[in-house]
Formats: sequence, structure tokens, C-alpha cells
Amino acid sequence: MEHMKLRILDKYLFKEIFMTFLFGICAFSAVFIGSGTLFRIAKFITDYGATFPMVVKIFVYSLPGIIIWTFPMSMLLASLMTYGQRDHGDEILRDQLLPHCGPGDCPGLSGEYVCYLVQRGDRSLGK
Repeated sequence: MEHMKLRILDKYLFKEIFMTFLFGICAFSAVFIGSGTLFRIAKFITDYGATFPMVVKIFVYSLPGIIIWTFPMSMLLASLMTYGQRDHGDEILRDQLLPHCGPGDCPGLSGEYVCYLVQRGDRSLGK
């Protein structure tokens, strides 16, 4: 089977989305941990006198419930932020990408980039 080769645009998109995705995971996890898990841990310490290993268990066991919420939210944040930033820098689309792409030749015009073009409408093509 032939290995897929990542092109420059795909690498750029992956890097931008991945970095924002990691930021979203950290930010949303901090919010969820700070709003619910820490209060539950404090209650167990004050009411039941929980020891440190018990507190660590409570924290670790609460992480899957937090991850269920943070991963989809982080992916949505990452895609919206990446395409929002790209909307302000439309010179990538207008000056560098479209003049060099023939039909079926440009990997960036598959899937996610088509959604991006539909979202933008014809604003970048009319300039």
C-alpha cells in the first residue's frame, strides 16, 4: 500500500488545528475540574477525612467524565479558531493556493477546505 504524503497545506492545517485543540483541552479541563471535581474532593476531605491516595483516586476516576465533554468542545473550538484566523489572512487562499491548483490536484480543496470555501462564500474570489 502506498504511503500518503502530507503536503505543505495539510501540515499547516494539522499544526494549527492541533495546537488550538491542545489549548482547548487544557482550558476546558481546567474549567470542569475547577467547577466540579475540586468541590467534590474538598467535600470528601472535610466530611470523610479522605487521605491523599483516596483524593488521587477520586481525581483520576473523574477524568473520563471530563474528557467526554472536553474533546468535542476542543475540536469545535480548534476548527472555528483555525478557520477564523484563516478568514483574516485570505492571501493564503487568493495568492498562494488557488493559482497553483488544478482540478483534483490540490489536497487542501478536499473535505475541510471545501467547507471553508462554502463558509466564506465568494468573498475571496471576488477581490
